[in-house]
Amino acid sequence: MNSVPRVVAAMQLSAKNMGFSVPSESAIKNTIGISLVAGVERLFPQTKPAEKQAFIEEYKSQFRTIEHINAELFPNAKALVQQLRATDKRLAVATAKGREGLERVLTDTDMGSFFHTTYSANDALSKPHPQMLHFILDELKIEAHQAVMIGDTVHDMEMAQRAGIDRIGVTYGVHSEAELQAFSPKAVVHSLIELQKLLIK
Repeated sequence: MNSVPRVVAAMQLSAKNMGFSVPSESAIKNTIGISLVAGVERLFPQTKPAEKQAFIEEYKSQFRTIEHINAELFPNAKALVQQLRATDKRLAVATAKGREGLERVLTDTDMGSFFHTTYSANDALSKPHPQMLHFILDELKIEAHQAVMIGDTVHDMEMAQRAGIDRIGVTYGVHSEAELQAFSPKAVVHSLIELQKLLIK
């Protein structure tokens, strides 16, 4: 799902409404992939805890209600997930979203039934800590060498690397190919078609 424009807009509008210094698009994008709490701490390190919490609530409200920027599934995303599930792959989500936001997205996109398990920022330590992936491996009863992490941020790549899991970077999200390559992924792809060719033989 391409949620980057919506995240950036909601962050900048929230900062303006709260009277904070408005962060740049680049600064905001570098927090995508870690938990909202960790991202706010990184963007506004000198802000008092109560103000940070108020900002988080403001951001959640803005993200839900911004109407002029849609966050939609990438073309063919649902079809690819359906194909993977049909080939008996075990699928999981490891996201920096909170549980409430994750459940809302899964419901809105009608994607929840495709995943065997999901972990959010409420369920484990924030990326790039590997705890989320450890929980997934344990729950699905698979070994690290049997898994692959697919992600668009350096936080995804570092998390998988620290968990001893192979990783595939995708460039149609947050970070560039050069940034993703720094974590020695098995591959970096530029489209869902390329990803499909790697995952479905």
